[in-house]
Amino acid sequence: MDVMVAATQTWINSHYSTVSGIPHLDVDGQTGWTTVNALTRCLQHELGITALSDSFGPTTLSYLTSQIGSVSSSTTNANVLGIMQGGMWCKGYVGGYQFGDWSLSTELNDSLPQLRQSMGLGYIAALPPKAFKSLLNMDSYTTRPSGSSDSTTAQRWLNGTYYGRADFFIIPCDGIYSRDVQKGLMLAIQYELGMADGVANGNFGPVPSPAFRPTATSDLVRRIPRGNSCVSFKRL
Repeated sequence: MDVMVAATQTWINSHYSTVSGIPHLDVDGQTGWTTVNALTRCLQHELGITALSDSFGPTTLSYLTSQIGSVSSSTTNANVLGIMQGGMWCKGYVGGYQFGDWSLSTELNDSLPQLRQSMGLGYIAALPPKAFKSLLNMDSYTTRPSGSSDSTTAQRWLNGTYYGRADFFIIPCDGIYSRDVQKGLMLAIQYELGMADGVANGNFGPVPSPAFRPTATSDLVRRIPRGNSCVSFKRL
């Protein structure tokens, strides 16, 4: 049992007990989808979304971007800050011991940059909307026992390089090849081939295929130096 995951569950129950669509959680201190999904629903409620769901989809991301932006010490919505803190505890990072109060949770000044760094992002104490989306899931940002540290480095490089593109979302950094990692790598290749946001889709279809000639491939290997680490251990 993780006492701070249990504290997160208790915080959710105490703050959202009267909100329809947010379940009452068992306080068992176990990280899992039930707790993470509840945090997603809490965030949606804070953003004024009435049709709550377990999905952190485009509506949630759009509302978070327009209403809150990056969560930092200047964030005024204490509950949104508390939700981020709970997500960090569920991810294994120190989220601070006073939910909703950065000034009493100064641990965030170190732990939030560490979380970002493990995702492959810059080392600052602010969580942008796309990273918040990636916080509220069960992805790992440290190498798993069955993973490869070289692949983790590649995954972080992809995140740091292409995070700003519209359709690129943060991929796991666990050293394991997965569908999300494959899509992220394919998007990176499409971006390097000159495909625009809204056109690149992460699928190897008829549009990008003709570009794969020796000269283009060599250029991509140079411009995506870590991509080969992701591919090689899966023998794509």
